[in-house]
Amino acid sequence: MDVSFTGLLDEADQFAEDAVMSGQNTHTAEAEAAVAFDGAWYLAIYPDVKEAGIEPVAHFLEHGLQEGRNPNPYFDGRAYVHANPDIAAFPFGPFMHYVCFGFREKRPLR
Repeated sequence: MDVSFTGLLDEADQFAEDAVMSGQNTHTAEAEAAVAFDGAWYLAIYPDVKEAGIEPVAHFLEHGLQEGRNPNPYFDGRAYVHANPDIAAFPFGPFMHYVCFGFREKRPLR
C-alpha cells in the first residue's frame, strides 16, 4: 500500500468538512480539540523550536511528527498508542493516525 502524507491530510480535511456539513459530529469536545494544532502551546512546551525561530506548524509537520512531539495539550502520542496498540506501526505516527482514522473511528485518546 502506497500512502502519502499529503494524501492523508487531504482525506482528513475532507472528512472534517463532511462531518461539519452533515451535522453528524458526535465527538466530545476533547476529541475535537485533539485534532487541532496549537502553535502557542507548542512553542511554550518546546522552547527549542521558539529559540530557533521556526514556525511551529512547519516544525511539527517537518520534524515534530517524526520526533514524537505532541501538537496540543489534548493529544499525547504515547498514550494514544498505548490505548490503540494496533496502530504502533502506522508510518506517519500516532497523531496523523488519529486525525485521519482514529477520530472517525472514535478511538480512545488514552
